[in-house]
Amino acid sequence: MSVSDPMIKDLKGSAVHFLGVSQPVTDDTEAVRTFCEALERILLRGLLVRINAFGYWRDPEPWHWLEKLSFKKFGAPYLYQLSVEKVRKCEKVRTNTGRTRLLIRHCLNNRCLHIPFQLLLETKQYKLVYGRESVLGSDILAQILMSVVLLPSRLQFKLDTDNSRFLDDAWLLPTVRRLTFVPTDQLGISLTFVDGKAIAVEVLPDSVASEDEQVEVGDVLDELNSVVIIAGLQGCMGQVLRKSAGHPITAYVIKAKHKGTLYGPLVPLLRRAGLSTTQVLSGSISSISESKQAMTYMGHVLTADRGDVKEIKQAIRQLLGEHQETEQVLLDCHDMGVTVTRVDNSRVLMKHSYMQISSCGCTVQAPNYFAYIAEDRSISPDNRFVCYIFHTENQDLIDNTLTSIGQGFKRTHFAV
Repeated sequence: MSVSDPMIKDLKGSAVHFLGVSQPVTDDTEAVRTFCEALERILLRGLLVRINAFGYWRDPEPWHWLEKLSFKKFGAPYLYQLSVEKVRKCEKVRTNTGRTRLLIRHCLNNRCLHIPFQLLLETKQYKLVYGRESVLGSDILAQILMSVVLLPSRLQFKLDTDNSRFLDDAWLLPTVRRLTFVPTDQLGISLTFVDGKAIAVEVLPDSVASEDEQVEVGDVLDELNSVVIIAGLQGCMGQVLRKSAGHPITAYVIKAKHKGTLYGPLVPLLRRAGLSTTQVLSGSISSISESKQAMTYMGHVLTADRGDVKEIKQAIRQLLGEHQETEQVLLDCHDMGVTVTRVDNSRVLMKHSYMQISSCGCTVQAPNYFAYIAEDRSISPDNRFVCYIFHTENQDLIDNTLTSIGQGFKRTHFAV
């Protein structure tokens, strides 16, 4: 291998660029992204494939050794241990790729980027991690790399490490906003969860969130009052707001729009949420029905005293053989139960608490149909349970709705 390596040259070119910008170095500096991408390529090159404890091949990932070197037995400095610990606790990144990227950013802020490379060389761990064709598998190239990563460790960085929700997907960071709202018990945002991210599918006119277009359809609610919004918090959003009753509300929002276009990694999620990317970009979506969150209520089937999930398959089959009047509706999973309202006039068609719902599900034979069974004698006093059946082409909406109903107090589409 040549003593000079193109990857190190790319990394050094970005590192030298830091010297020409005012400090602290922020995410506005284009060289930050190119530096991180170049360093990631070096970290990935030549990683040895390992076998885990169960005898299976484990995909080689830098995060494994970067995390391991933070253990006390390797003598890692406190700032590096702190950086790794922050990444471990971060709920926004879910893959080892995202964790590696976030760790690089934390290390730049804490001026300890050189530490893992230094420890890797001092402890000779690189022989267990990298092959000879890699930069870190070569004594000479590893020393050259050390001199390059030492450069940013002497500079001051102030990167927004809260902006990490999409690091699993790309180094390109979205535009974010830190917002403060007046005290309120409702922001006026309708959200749906896709891939663990809370996407705004409607912002009510004249609501707190709509002022000056602070929050727009397609934006992602990343944090609320410093609480990271994940899928597991779907049913607890109201509690987060209630805890700050009488106090200003803070929000960390990821904008759908980025430099005149839509943020690339967010586009597939917007489509899965049923949003038109053209309308999101133009800001022309005005109602939730336009964003395809509506579904069709197909009708109901009486199931007598049987409320088991096995009844759903038979009920859907029976309904498809009948003719019942259908209606466009919204199915909202609230804190206490499910409410179904008509799209055209917002009239409530049915309302059931989670205590009344006995089961929910769908069938392989008709994948675009789903249903839930609830105890309801209002339709027929002689029948204890009723199966309510819905249809939509949006498979993510079906999956999220069934998950929300099944978990109870877990909401896939709700208002804050």
